[in-house]
Amino acid sequence: MRNHAEDDRLLFLLLTQTGLRASDAIHLTWREVSLDQQQIEYVQHKSPRKIILPIQAEILSALRTEHQRRNPRQNEPVLQHSNGKPFTREYLCRRIMALGGRSGVQHAHAYRFRQTFIVDLLLRGVDPFFVATLLGYKLNSVVRHHLPLVREALEAARRTETVGGERTSQT
Repeated sequence: MRNHAEDDRLLFLLLTQTGLRASDAIHLTWREVSLDQQQIEYVQHKSPRKIILPIQAEILSALRTEHQRRNPRQNEPVLQHSNGKPFTREYLCRRIMALGGRSGVQHAHAYRFRQTFIVDLLLRGVDPFFVATLLGYKLNSVVRHHLPLVREALEAARRTETVGGERTSQT
């Protein structure tokens, strides 16, 4: 999807590299983004918890570029149309579905980015407690809903072997 993001690059990076919920992404303002400290500090809309997310290099670069392009006020949303209007949840969902269509990913929706972000962290060995804390979840939610996906991914990787540069499944 990254290769097809085009005008949706900031949206794509924001969702894939922060794990933000769609509602939090559309309400994120520049006041909550610290380019100097390389972090996003916001209060979740679903459950009012203060969250501090580190900003990785690629999204940091995209945010800096957008900030320089727009020179926004602190209370302006990070995600907005070219006409200056803020994204709505419906518009964000349409953009994600269009991105999925351009890249050949069926059933693309914003929550899949959050799930993928969580599973990627767990696959890299990040402690489930830290993942839960980082994203405002309860530990048992991460253990119950996301660790099984990690186990499935690891099992699938074990069943796959590389032969002559090609991956084939073992049966």
